[in-house]
Amino acid sequence: MKKLEVCPRQPAGKSKIGKRVKMAITMDEELHVRLQALYQQGHSISHLIDSAVWLYLGKPKLSFELSESSGSFDDQE
Repeated sequence: MKKLEVCPRQPAGKSKIGKRVKMAITMDEELHVRLQALYQQGHSISHLIDSAVWLYLGKPKLSFELSESSGSFDDQE
């Protein structure tokens, strides 16, 4: 299986920086099976999905990175 480039993670001890949101999704069954297999191997599903969307969107800065630089989403458009 090809390795996914993963997005940056929020630095340890900086849980107040950046924002996380919850969402419910529906996905293809085969993708779900494979995602669950990765979870069983110790991968974080949230981080894998964050990484896939981050790559698809062209690697934008994440909320904790924007908070650190005092930027905003509008600055990236």
